Amino acid sequence: MPFGSVTCFERTLRGLAFAAALVLPVASQAGEVRFNGEGHAENPAWSKDGKYLAFEVNRFEGDIDMYFAEMNGDISKDSMQVKLPGASSGFSSSDQVVMDATWHQDGIAVFEGSNKGGQLRLYYAAPGGSVAAEMLPTTKAPGGLSFPTISPDGNSLAFISDQTGNGDVRTWDRSTDNLNQLTATPVSESFPSYSADGKKLLFTRKENNSLSIYQEDIATKSEKQLASGAGDETRPVYAADGSIVFFSAGKTEGHWDLKAINGDGSNLHMLAEGIRLPIRARPALTPDGKWVAFAYDDPTKANKIVLETIDGSKTIEVPSKYVACGEPAIGLQNGRILLAYTALPSADADWRFLDVVDITDKF
Repeated sequence: MPFGSVTCFERTLRGLAFAAALVLPVASQAGEVRFNGEGHAENPAWSKDGKYLAFEVNRFEGDIDMYFAEMNGDISKDSMQVKLPGASSGFSSSDQVVMDATWHQDGIAVFEGSNKGGQLRLYYAAPGGSVAAEMLPTTKAPGGLSFPTISPDGNSLAFISDQTGNGDVRTWDRSTDNLNQLTATPVSESFPSYSADGKKLLFTRKENNSLSIYQEDIATKSEKQLASGAGDETRPVYAADGSIVFFSAGKTEGHWDLKAINGDGSNLHMLAEGIRLPIRARPALTPDGKWVAFAYDDPTKANKIVLETIDGSKTIEVPSKYVACGEPAIGLQNGRILLAYTALPSADADWRFLDVVDITDKF
């Protein structure tokens, strides 16, 4: 897997919107992302350049397939299914589970996968139809591997391994080919996420029947609990200002809130109450890390995606014509700001599909 240099925002969203208005037409209509067969579209994830969108299709038959869609703004080409080595062909009951994509700057996606009920392992693939390849051989990293995330400089990969305990945080440095075990506990950890400088990792730990958020210094392996409570605090990500955004179990059972804290765990504050929890995704930050997107769980407010600044000072609503929206993901393509989200077209619809809309003119 070629690791390249990091690609970063060099202008603010407002500056990008202005530049896009000068040189690019702003699309006025949303576009459905097409795929073969039927199923629930889930968990969209943009490539760093916004050219490709990875997403999952769940037919509730024990399989989950992943597709790559090439995007021209909010217009999608027909999606191509990702195949694991040894996977069966066809568009129904593929007997494979492929999910949780994260993108490298070189246009390669890393994800979890398994065939016919086997162990989850880490694979990588580039859009184009080729069969995926295994990221780390079992001789080097035995056991089940999951929750991949790539460091901002593109040189390291963090993931969860069940080789020891119930799932510990490990990293792999491609330049040295070294594996590093960061945690060694009898409980399970999940959802690792790098800081902007790549020196720290956030993760979620299951303890006392609830999920808590921890931060670990990679070099020293020292850790600090940042958020805990009677309910679950989970899926933390770093925002641009160093604060941390995460999902928190709401006051009512089955409901979720979106919260933020400072990088040291202070100043806990609410961003949104009663949000729809994504299937597997972390909070949906814009590529510059200044805004977070979410959908409400309340049926009377579920037909829109909301974007809010991390400090809570500004809010943008993106209405839709659909009954319910969820799982937003924000991409940037040649100065155009693109919103992908799953949608239920009507109350009696069988499947959620994937929609993309250009929201450049919203900023």
